[in-house]
Amino acid sequence: MPVSSAAAAAAAVREALRARGLSQSDAARVLGIAQPTLSDRLRGRTPFTLADLDRLADHLGITVAELLEPPASLVDEAAAS
Repeated sequence: MPVSSAAAAAAAVREALRARGLSQSDAARVLGIAQPTLSDRLRGRTPFTLADLDRLADHLGITVAELLEPPASLVDEAAAS
């Protein structure tokens, strides 16, 4: 089954946060949103806005394109389908 763009973005952002040691609470502060709101976005329940992605990428010192690179787990899952 294809992965939705919101789910793919959420997985990529989760991986970027994990790889750089940024907690959900820290990321929520960077975005100026409540942690439960970020949690919904990280689960793919609600999409990230472009402004969210831009703020996170800037904070992490990467581009939005780099932020949205799919994690290996999604690439492997898509290849298996």
